[in-house]
Amino acid sequence: MDINQIREILPHRFPFLLVDRVIEYKGGEYAVGIKNVTINDNFFPGHFPERPIMPGVLMVESEHIDTQFIHFQGTNLI
Repeated sequence: MDINQIREILPHRFPFLLVDRVIEYKGGEYAVGIKNVTINDNFFPGHFPERPIMPGVLMVESEHIDTQFIHFQGTNLI
């Protein structure tokens, strides 16, 4: 499922739509999402300047968005 299809299902938008693709989905059970990041993403310069990593809170939020995808997909709230 690509970003356009995901945007039809989820209310989230940039910068907090932290999933670019859903590569696997089993109705009501699980979803596997992908978030593409580059060194140009706005959180890297300050986290950490000498060794940039994606902040853990954004990783957790990305997982949360996957669970919301399961919820919205399964409840016909589209």
